[in-house]
Amino acid sequence: MFHEQYNYRTHRRSFYYIPKNKGKKIYLRGITGDIKSIFFPTEWNPASINGQSSEEGSEQGKKLDKELSEWCKCVNKKAFNLNALTKKIKKFTPLTKNVINYLEKNNLRPLQTQKVVGRLKSKRATAIDLVCTSLWDSKKRILFEIKAGYRDAFLPDTVNKYRLNPPLNKYYANAFNYAFIQSCWSLLLYQTTCKLTKNDEFCILNVTSDIVNEIKLKNYPTLYNDIFYHLVNHPC
Repeated sequence: MFHEQYNYRTHRRSFYYIPKNKGKKIYLRGITGDIKSIFFPTEWNPASINGQSSEEGSEQGKKLDKELSEWCKCVNKKAFNLNALTKKIKKFTPLTKNVINYLEKNNLRPLQTQKVVGRLKSKRATAIDLVCTSLWDSKKRILFEIKAGYRDAFLPDTVNKYRLNPPLNKYYANAFNYAFIQSCWSLLLYQTTCKLTKNDEFCILNVTSDIVNEIKLKNYPTLYNDIFYHLVNHPC
């Protein structure tokens, strides 16, 4: 049986969809640029408040993604080698080790990294950083958007001289709200691509070399509803 969710792909930062009849690829647009143009003023630059230290910048975020993918593949191998995995983890950056420790403490098992989800109607797609399941409920899915850095600047009320574009201009244009919008849009695409159950959750993990800060979308209902209303009433 054909399952639409298996036919979204990514290659060299491009997203595409393979039709059921194996016809020509349909290329899809990522959501990052649209988030900036739809929700944020042109003067605002998310990179300006990214983690500035050598341990927490965007390059370390890319390394975090790469190491989590390696770890996920090792954990899900049929021939699981604990000693080899332990040696590999020792070489990981502090950011990656902190994420792994967080998942283990919360009894979460990784299923997939960079899960591609999309919507043909709007020709949009994105990759969800990490999909996990609970060790206590194998049917439950916990989806993660992971943001590295933003030390002391990853709060919903972090003051900025800019605000989001109307009608969301009661919220500041900051890193937290950028990640929240990205997560809501990713969740919308996930719902389009895959089956979502009432027990599934979407979380943002803000990771530094010191802490892992968990932000559950459901804990911010007003912000969540405002963003979702805007997304479903926009060609997203």
